[in-house]
Amino acid sequence: GGGGGPSENQPPRIEDISLTLSSGQVTIRVKVTDVGSGVQKVTAKVVYPNGTQAKYDLKQEGNEDVWVTSFTAQQDAFQVWIIARDKAGNETVSQWSQIQTPPPPPF
Repeated sequence: GGGGGPSENQPPRIEDISLTLSSGQVTIRVKVTDVGSGVQKVTAKVVYPNGTQAKYDLKQEGNEDVWVTSFTAQQDAFQVWIIARDKAGNETVSQWSQIQTPPPPPF
């Protein structure tokens, strides 16, 4: 018997979020690690300024801790919530904002 230690209720760690925007196509790469049960699912929730929401499931890249998804952005500005869940049901949420600022007009 004995206690199993705190590892079972330790949520995943979102260590790195990189987002690239190329001609309307957005690619999100997230590094997620989890001590204990392991990462089960990583989801990106995208919210646009007009209130539109979209959800995308990230796929694990090979055997690495990197999860990736790509989608077509409806607008240039949006907020992203990365939701990582491990197999024990613990969740971590991390926020990322993409705000496109237009170049200043020439004088």
